[in-house]
Amino acid sequence: MKKSVKTIVSIIAMAVLTAPAAAQYSQIMENVLQNTDPAIAGPVIVVGNGDSFSIPEPLILRPETKDTATEFFPMVKNRIYEYEYTSSEFLGARKLTIEYLDYSEKEGFITARLTAYNRTTPWVEDYSVQFKGDGLHATSSPLGGPRVEIPLPLYQNRSWTEGSHYSRVTSLKHKATVPAGTFEGCLKILTRIGGGDAGSAYRIYAPGVGLVEEALSAEDRQDHIRLVAIKQVVQL
Repeated sequence: MKKSVKTIVSIIAMAVLTAPAAAQYSQIMENVLQNTDPAIAGPVIVVGNGDSFSIPEPLILRPETKDTATEFFPMVKNRIYEYEYTSSEFLGARKLTIEYLDYSEKEGFITARLTAYNRTTPWVEDYSVQFKGDGLHATSSPLGGPRVEIPLPLYQNRSWTEGSHYSRVTSLKHKATVPAGTFEGCLKILTRIGGGDAGSAYRIYAPGVGLVEEALSAEDRQDHIRLVAIKQVVQL
């Protein structure tokens, strides 16, 4: 990886030093990026006439295993997550809970029950989360509907599309502070809804804990949840 970064820096620097015409420089940059590891070339930003650029921090590669995904999304039966829930659709803060129910270790599958106390009568939805080769897939979620909950392989700047939505892993060492506490080494995912035209969303997962924060800013509403507490139901 270090060799790749040095190579692209050297090539770009040579192009700048020889001061080619704008059209020629553009072609040189295009050729350089086409022959560079996409993980490095993707985030390269050229400003003005090419006198500055940036390269992302080193990628953190993780093996494609269920353990990697569940590090940030523990599948624990009878665990209840309680969130503070605010929205442009109502005043003040309300409560949202997610309770994890039946779990199959063999299938990497767990069912969940989401309860939102944002109406006179609580709104309840059951959904499931299952491990597949490319990550954890959820049939629904607190604010975003069906989605790839945790992608695999998991690394800095990993990106993927789901319909018209574009998502990217923006950090694997994010620090988040929510009512439940402060968490370090968090995974943060940014999503552009409708490619960015319809709004954006982000979500944060703490290692060994799970989803600690999620926010949605769409054309028609703004929602935000933050973890308050985790409870484990003990069955006698």
